Amino acid sequence: MKKFFTLVASALMAIGVNAQTFQLYSEVKPNTYAVTTTLDEVKANFDAQLVKDAWEIGVALPVGYTVINNDKFTMTAAVDKTPVYFSGSKCSDMQKDFPNYNGYMNVGSSYAQNNWNGNEPETLEDDMSVLKTGNHGIFAVTPKVDGTLGFGVYAGDNSRSIGIIDVSSVDEILGGKPSSFVAFKNFRNDGVEIDPETNEVTVKNAPAYVKGEVKAGRTYLLVGGANKNLTMHQVTFVPGTSTGIENVEAVEATKVAPKKVFKNGQIMIGDFNIAGQRVK
Repeated sequence: MKKFFTLVASALMAIGVNAQTFQLYSEVKPNTYAVTTTLDEVKANFDAQLVKDAWEIGVALPVGYTVINNDKFTMTAAVDKTPVYFSGSKCSDMQKDFPNYNGYMNVGSSYAQNNWNGNEPETLEDDMSVLKTGNHGIFAVTPKVDGTLGFGVYAGDNSRSIGIIDVSSVDEILGGKPSSFVAFKNFRNDGVEIDPETNEVTVKNAPAYVKGEVKAGRTYLLVGGANKNLTMHQVTFVPGTSTGIENVEAVEATKVAPKKVFKNGQIMIGDFNIAGQRVK
């Protein structure tokens, strides 16, 4: 659990540190973001080793690297060597529907490739890095206002699962509230099955989407199932009517509030025991 806390803190700190870095994703239409940069631009702006780690066809982002930062939300690499690629058959599939998208994130996790039951995020109580699998990645999104967060993937006609995880804070985890799905989707776009959301037969090889309501100041992970080359082609964030200012202030207050600890045989809150007595 200590590793998890350290990783979350490092990722959140990196949001500010990397605010002025080269941003891979751009707004292609209102509230929709995709990779429209090129491989040549990536090679010119990133360390050669990060490009080499992605076989010279993309870039392997370090944990905490900022790919989007605007007045609505920030999106960073949640695990080390989160890959963004610019070529290959997956890119060709994506460009049939979105010709102006140049790249994609290879999304995957240690979760099963399909048929999720909703309990998967509880593994986040141990260590964020347990989600890392092979040459795949995960993005973390921190909204600055309340809204609706979503993303889309290509997975051929295979059976796959994708989801959005609300990452619990240290206090929430200690209080028995583990990380949980905001939304997840089990799908098979094979031209045969009926989509339970639309009650229509899915289009073969079509992209699949998931979305959910999110709150300002919290951190959410965009995850896919297993080591199966899911192509994350876009991210959407639609702001709600709330400014989210109160939520952000509440999060800041939580960060600086004294934490309960067990010290010298007593439960302590800062320098005080639960009876309100100062203890040095």
